[in-house]
Order: sequence, then C-alpha cells, then structure tokens
Amino acid sequence: MSPGCLAAAAYVTVLLSSTVAARDALALSTVEGQDSSGPARAPVAQTKPAADPVPQMEQALAKSPDDPKVNVALALAYFDRGEHARALERLQHAVKVAPDSSEAHNWLGVVLIDRADFPKGIAALRKAVALDPKYARAYANLGSALAESGDLDEAVEVFRQALALEPESMTAHFNLG
Repeated sequence: MSPGCLAAAAYVTVLLSSTVAARDALALSTVEGQDSSGPARAPVAQTKPAADPVPQMEQALAKSPDDPKVNVALALAYFDRGEHARALERLQHAVKVAPDSSEAHNWLGVVLIDRADFPKGIAALRKAVALDPKYARAYANLGSALAESGDLDEAVEVFRQALALEPESMTAHFNLG
C-alpha cells in the first residue's frame, strides 16, 4: 500500500474521531424562498465546512500535555493538514508518556512509514500489535508497511491475522486480493 493510502487511513480516522465535525457536517434547511401557502418541500441537505479541530485540540493539549489520547488526536489532525513533522512530534511524545499505548505506537508507525522510514515505522507497528494482539487496524497497517518495504510473504501472513480479527477489514481484503 502506498503512503497515500496510509495517509487516507489516517484521514478517515481523523474524520471519524472528530465528533463535533461529524455532528455538524450535515445541516438541514428548507429551500429558500419557499411559499408557505404552497405545498411543503422536503428539506435540502447542505454541507457545512467541517470546523478545523486543531485549535480546540491544542487547547486540550495545553490543559493535559501528557494525555496520550489528546496527543494522538492532535497528531492525526496535524497529519490531515499536511503538518507531518508536527504529527510525528506529538506521536513521539504520546509514546514517551504512554509506552503501553498500542494506538500511539500504531499511528507513530503510520507516520514513519509515510516518511519512508520503514525500519522505525515497522518497529512501531510491531510494538502496537505486541501491546494489543487484537488490534486489527495495527495488523493491517503493519501488513501494508511490510508489503511496501518488499516483505510480501510476511505481509500476507499479517493481513491474514488482520482478517481473523476483523473479517471486514478493507485494507486486508484489498491487499490480499
């Protein structure tokens, strides 16, 4: 899987984890200029631009600088904005303050792989699955990293592990064909 696909996975995670943006993403309104005496018209869906979650997350980080979940969420938001160095910094801090966080190790691995640092990225992803052997997303990310680094045999095995844990894993299905 290309770094772009890993970035897309991180992007989807940021969108899904931002409850405020998800809740506010779709607003219903009636058609402007509707004559109230005529037949009612169905509401029209209008999309509102999602609010940038970074300022709010930075405020949360200021209050709890060692909270690994805040660091990971902010890192993913930075990554989404293309601020990869800042994302890496937040993830490295998350791993430092929460060395047992499989999520922090997983996303650190994804960002490192995106930067083409395969040895460190694969090591972080291996740590994520070692910390949480049931973390299907980490297995899928590890499989993608292994495939991208050329270790196709191990990648196939890791994707199979991901599918055993999460039979609907799109990443694993896509990569196994």
